[in-house]
Amino acid sequence: MSTATVKSHLAAEAPVIDSVITLAHRRLSEHQGDACVLSIPLYLEGDSKGALVLEGNPDVPFSDYQAGLCHSIASLVMPALEDKRLNDRALLIKILSSAKRQLGRLLGAGYLGRKLLFIYSHRQLSIICRRAPGKRHPKGDSFTLRRLYSDGASTCRRSGGGR
Repeated sequence: MSTATVKSHLAAEAPVIDSVITLAHRRLSEHQGDACVLSIPLYLEGDSKGALVLEGNPDVPFSDYQAGLCHSIASLVMPALEDKRLNDRALLIKILSSAKRQLGRLLGAGYLGRKLLFIYSHRQLSIICRRAPGKRHPKGDSFTLRRLYSDGASTCRRSGGGR
């Protein structure tokens, strides 16, 4: 092992992952001339998005206070970086992503109010379409429009068996 201080602040990670990170730190430290290496995991909404890797003077290793401060800053910056990433996408990608999200909400679990509103809107639209000019409701109980070509005027009259 090199003389550099290799420090990993990934206490919540499994030992296997920690050993892989330690090995990567060691290789990076040797490649950079025995630098002190600190990795800060970047999480957003519980998902791992990457890591912030800091290099320092091998004679002055990172303190726990400095590591905690870097972790706090990374936690504050990640939502802003994610927002920027989402807003910098092409318009077509934004439209497709939004359509996928809304369709998932309509067809997936949860969002009961949205589903009820869709069913109600669909029902109202079907009623409106049945009452369109020139169309007659199968039961014969809706308003129908008939054209009277003798005087060129349209009249509306109630068909039989109404509600």
